[in-house]
Amino acid sequence: MKRNISCKIITGISILLCFISCTKNDNPEIVKTAEAVYQNSEGKKMEAVFYSLSDNSLNFVKVQYDGELYTLPQLVSASGARYSDEFSMEFWVKGNTASVTTGFDGDEKRDEFFVQ
Repeated sequence: MKRNISCKIITGISILLCFISCTKNDNPEIVKTAEAVYQNSEGKKMEAVFYSLSDNSLNFVKVQYDGELYTLPQLVSASGARYSDEFSMEFWVKGNTASVTTGFDGDEKRDEFFVQ
């Protein structure tokens, strides 16, 4: 009899803990994860601030480049970290280097940067 009560209590606690750990946060917060300043061979600078949602459902970066501010979600890449809105800018980071591509409408421009 005591053993059945103990089993029921343990089962109940286990179900409660599972329920608590499985519930999703409906309001994830934005968390700043890193920032970097890059410079190209001509001395031109670019700033990038990396963010993630607290539930890890989205990673994105804000890039200050050529006087413009771009907010780009992270996309799948085989190597490095690739961010793009797929119409105005692609920002690709691998190690201490970053590349930027703009002008997808036919006037494509590519620039290479290194961590400052």
